[in-house]
Amino acid sequence: MNKKIVFLAACLQLSPVFSEESSVLQDSALAQFDFSFLPENVAEFDGERLSSAALISLLEYKLSKLPSSFLSADQLKQITLSFIEQYYERKVNLKLAYEAGIQKNEGVAELELQLLQKQLGKDALLKQFEFTGKKHYEMVSFFAEEKVLQKYFKDQVYANCKVNEAEAIEFYFDNQKLFFKEESIKIAQIYSGFIQGNDKEAALKKINAGMSRLTSGEDFGEVANDFSFGEKSKEKGIIDQYFTEASLRPALKECFDLEVGSVSGILESTNGYHIVKVIERQPAGQQEFGDVKSQLMQNLSLEKAKKELHRRIVQRMKKGGFKLYIQP
Repeated sequence: MNKKIVFLAACLQLSPVFSEESSVLQDSALAQFDFSFLPENVAEFDGERLSSAALISLLEYKLSKLPSSFLSADQLKQITLSFIEQYYERKVNLKLAYEAGIQKNEGVAELELQLLQKQLGKDALLKQFEFTGKKHYEMVSFFAEEKVLQKYFKDQVYANCKVNEAEAIEFYFDNQKLFFKEESIKIAQIYSGFIQGNDKEAALKKINAGMSRLTSGEDFGEVANDFSFGEKSKEKGIIDQYFTEASLRPALKECFDLEVGSVSGILESTNGYHIVKVIERQPAGQQEFGDVKSQLMQNLSLEKAKKELHRRIVQRMKKGGFKLYIQP
């Protein structure tokens, strides 16, 4: 993926939502870093300037995780420049969405966050949104903005970038090696999660309850519906993709040797407990175009849409007179 493409996962990881007016360097955890290379104003877009003080505030969470002794002056500068790029890509992406008439709905975001809190627990939710400063209104605002970005990408970009079957056929025959598949399995899981060791005891208690229900004869899918959340799980705990042995996460690799219909014991990964059932097994071999057409067209359309989104962002930045006042 082109590093300049603003995509939601990257935004979620790298674009904190701190007030641009907050924090002074002397009072910051970043006082140990040397930002003398920053001018008073670091960038400008649509007539609005980003001051060095505001930039340092925005960088606070990201750099507070890095000891200053591990960073050279050049490394600090490169991290800062990369952050500015990501910050403006997201900012411009949002502007494009608002200009297309997509509105931020914090009420819906609030309800969805409440549901996530109920499913994950308050502490786990706050951990996921730690970079926003842990303030509730910032979490809601950021989450609402993510919904805006998703809707813009889906309705205004991806919808206009779908490849046709002829394009997919051409790609298929030009890239035959890509369509040789290794042996793979489809699995369903009962999942009880924890984050970085938090709530681990509660998660273990929950997965043990799930195993007890299975040993008493309950249907795997019914138990999975009650216990699983996230991890791409769908109805009855089925994960909607096939896994080769190499692509299974380490904690689940032993499941690859299970017979179809067999169920594992309780497995522990870095973020939860799993009980896995093998639903289907596919042998190795060359995939026919008809078998991959739908997914291939979707993947090619997605890549085309990412390039188009990047083109729009660059175009809007030029229109807005984007200027960077730091020498690379």
